[in-house]
Amino acid sequence: MFISAVLILGVWQGALATDNVCEDVMETCSNFFGISLDDLPETESDIESLCPNALQHLDCIKDFEDQCGIENVRIYGYSREKIDRLIDLTNDICQKDSQLHIDLVENLDCLKIQVDKIGSIRNKIMDRVEKTENYIQEMEKEDSEIDVWFNYQCLFSAMEYVHFDYEILDNCGKRADDASKQIIMRAELFDEICPKEFREGSAELLKTLELEMEEERDVRNMLLNN
Repeated sequence: MFISAVLILGVWQGALATDNVCEDVMETCSNFFGISLDDLPETESDIESLCPNALQHLDCIKDFEDQCGIENVRIYGYSREKIDRLIDLTNDICQKDSQLHIDLVENLDCLKIQVDKIGSIRNKIMDRVEKTENYIQEMEKEDSEIDVWFNYQCLFSAMEYVHFDYEILDNCGKRADDASKQIIMRAELFDEICPKEFREGSAELLKTLELEMEEERDVRNMLLNN
């Protein structure tokens, strides 16, 4: 999933010369609007075939920003710094002699298996966060203006990432785990799901879960140190 999130970024449409160039960066630069788990590359050839379109898509967004201004791309969560980081990351993934590329290619089969487990990971977490949901509902009874459901969603997502990481480390090994962590961090995938302004409140909700010490430490670290 995380490889696709970086590489499957759309198909170049060459639309920067049209009259309506500044209307919509995503319409201009891509006709791909979602990430499917089915799109996870399964071979090195799959990665090679995706790389040119991914890089062209990001170059298109940079050109779009140059012509139309940063505000027209910021609404999609892009900044020049983020675009540059994604280009650097994509180049590392695509460059055959980079350690990141080597680690990914050697572990694609195992990573695919772990991605297929995401649904079961999510279901297990849903069973465990019932206490947190009840806690929030009690808070709302006392103060109808309170709204911590964004914090709850961040907490849930942090637990998903932590347990996905456990699965990769246990089943695929440290190099695969390091590669997945690097992609998640450099692509800011968790930031998109859980903006930093919600994270401290999410960490406060941890007390409702009564997690084991190691798990609580890892979830808290995901929330506050990434």
